[in-house]
Amino acid sequence: MADKSIQRENDPDLIKIFISYSQDDIKIAQETKEILEQCNFKPFLAYEMPKGTHWESNITNNLRSCDVFLPIVSQNFERSMWANQEAGFAFALNKFIFPVMVNSKPPGFISDFQAHPLHNLEIQDSTNFSFDFIKSLVENRNMDKKIVSSLERLYNDVRSIIETARANAYRAVNFTMVQAYW
Repeated sequence: MADKSIQRENDPDLIKIFISYSQDDIKIAQETKEILEQCNFKPFLAYEMPKGTHWESNITNNLRSCDVFLPIVSQNFERSMWANQEAGFAFALNKFIFPVMVNSKPPGFISDFQAHPLHNLEIQDSTNFSFDFIKSLVENRNMDKKIVSSLERLYNDVRSIIETARANAYRAVNFTMVQAYW
């Protein structure tokens, strides 16, 4: 049986998320990526491109193919020529934009988008972040079939986990009751 992480990595239905950030905010970008991976999304960080990769074409290809553009908005982001170009490119491509606000408000073309605030330059509560992110995807009226399919699969995975846990709990309680009776 194939490794599930490999299957998920190659799953064309996974929602692709382009994380845009300043190099000075790499820690926050990496934490964000980890949270999104735990929620079954496929995030992209330019930092993780293999050495020798042609940066510009790889970044533009990932921007074109992403479903969601997630900028880590900070004062560093505002000063980054690349981050601002990525934001303008995503805006021009009409990507779904979900800004994460560290210590600055979204600039330029992305200033009209409601941002998710982070406090103390760290993701304090990954559950709230995940919930806000998924909720904003669901509320997006321009959602394509890929996003709907991915969210339905996420919902079904969560439901299956809960049902399995419930069945295991019932079995354990019933076993304990039988032991206590005898």
